[in-house]
Amino acid sequence: MPITETDLLFKYTGTGSTTNPALALGGTLGVNTIPSGIANNIFDDVTGDESQTGKQEYRAIGIHNTLSGYIFMNTKAYITGYARSGTSFDVIYFGTEKPAGTVGSPDGTIQIIASDSVAPSGISWIEEGSPSSTISISGKDYVGSIGADDWSAIWLQRSVPVTAAAYNNRSCTLRVEGETSASPEIYHLVVDFKITWKEKEFSIEKIFSQALKAVI
Repeated sequence: MPITETDLLFKYTGTGSTTNPALALGGTLGVNTIPSGIANNIFDDVTGDESQTGKQEYRAIGIHNTLSGYIFMNTKAYITGYARSGTSFDVIYFGTEKPAGTVGSPDGTIQIIASDSVAPSGISWIEEGSPSSTISISGKDYVGSIGADDWSAIWLQRSVPVTAAAYNNRSCTLRVEGETSASPEIYHLVVDFKITWKEKEFSIEKIFSQALKAVI
């Protein structure tokens, strides 16, 4: 069977068995999938003091192609939509990093930041307010594709400006899509990763996936 949407998992980075989002600061791909629908499964609450003084935080997650034998090809990510306050709004940015390591090995590493307030280096950030902008995603073994049992890193930045405006049901959606070949057919895969900020709670969940088949 070619790759299906269920073979593509979003996982924490950091120590291998971490379930603590605060430790998702780069390094290796963890073993634990990010749980859906759980508050603060990536970022923590923004306090009143932080909304008055401003805050920037960073996390690194991985998208893992768990299926052996098939490549997730021509992979890209972009924001499909967002809802936020019209003024003094917080901003979600994302960028990607190609893991380094030996080709063919399931391991691979990205940079590690010293704390969640330190920006990773060399990342081209896309703002959620730029829905037409896309970033190519590369796994360790390929450029622009994620190999079998391979992964790529997605950095998330949450920027809270000074005197940020309150806004309920805040959201944006990060879409990852690509193809998997299985002669004589090509499957086009779409996976949506919704970022929601409701009141002070922040959550991320895999909300939608779809596989489209085209005969060649």
